[in-house]
Amino acid sequence: MPLRQSFEAAAGSVRGAITGSQPTVVLMNYTVPAGTIVSDTVELGAIPHGCLVIDAAVYQDAVGAGCTIDVGVMSGQYGQLNQARTMGSEVYAALAVATAGTSARPTKNLMAITPAESARGVGLKFLGAAPTAGKLITVALTCVSQ
Repeated sequence: MPLRQSFEAAAGSVRGAITGSQPTVVLMNYTVPAGTIVSDTVELGAIPHGCLVIDAAVYQDAVGAGCTIDVGVMSGQYGQLNQARTMGSEVYAALAVATAGTSARPTKNLMAITPAESARGVGLKFLGAAPTAGKLITVALTCVSQ
């Protein structure tokens, strides 16, 4: 399974300045490149250090018939292109992305994603069927400082 990265993840940039407990929405965009296959993992961006994720949504434009995605936290150091890194499904598991639109609210306990002293990578994994090249996927995480 090759690991791919968005521009932000490759640069190691972390969006959002968190102060106090004011919520910040971290938007992570990814346009599916040609050649993406089932089980490919993409590091989209990061949960800022010391933050809790309190809500999430996925917006997409019909990624492909039969295609589903997992969205979760990546292992290892954020921004590091290491093929051994893994990804969980702490935010969404097998989310259907065949029809354009917005995901339902997550049914998982997002508070189980514990804050860390450094930014933590957030990724998605393609499952079910190969995604269609050129389709845009946006993951929006609402985070607050702990």
